[in-house]
Amino acid sequence: MKLFSKADNGPEKPELIDYLNSLPEVEVPFKPFEEDAPTVIPEKSEAERLADRIRQSSREAELLPETRLKGETEGWDALAQAMKADEAFGDITTVKGEKDRYYYSSRYMTDNYAGIAMLVLEKDWPRTIAEMVRFNCRTYPASTAYTYFMEHPYYMTRPQLERALDQVFKNPEYKDIATVNAANGEPYLYSRLYFSDRYGKALADYAADDTM
Repeated sequence: MKLFSKADNGPEKPELIDYLNSLPEVEVPFKPFEEDAPTVIPEKSEAERLADRIRQSSREAELLPETRLKGETEGWDALAQAMKADEAFGDITTVKGEKDRYYYSSRYMTDNYAGIAMLVLEKDWPRTIAEMVRFNCRTYPASTAYTYFMEHPYYMTRPQLERALDQVFKNPEYKDIATVNAANGEPYLYSRLYFSDRYGKALADYAADDTM
């Protein structure tokens, strides 16, 4: 077999194609390339789809009322029990109002915000005022300006606020809620469960001075 040829003006070069074709066939030690099997995504269960819906609403800062979910979800009771029993749905929880129970995901909404959102949804303004005044006293501590309830997320109108405050001051359930004028004349609220009258006034003055 001739492996080399001689060109007119150069050294002899191997005729590679002829040489390779002359080699004996051998078994290839590697398996031929196989394409990866397509990834199969398992279909979500009804409980998983329901949990996803609740989580999406929480991402959008919205609660889902139980009565609405019951009306829109077939087999609601069984699905609710399945979510409660499965650790995969541990973030799905509820807040109870006077009118309904509301579902949310603790991954995307704090318990405190859920409580506020529930009060806003139910539009129980006297209870909203009392609960938030107590919360602010207990948490910060701070007296609460009347105008606080005219801002996000409450957006109460002045007539709504005045009617709600009238009910607060008449209801024995809210007898701890007191009002005081700060040094600049702005009215503030505080709870006697947490503040003395003197302390409530001092914190109102402090808050009013900070906003000037």
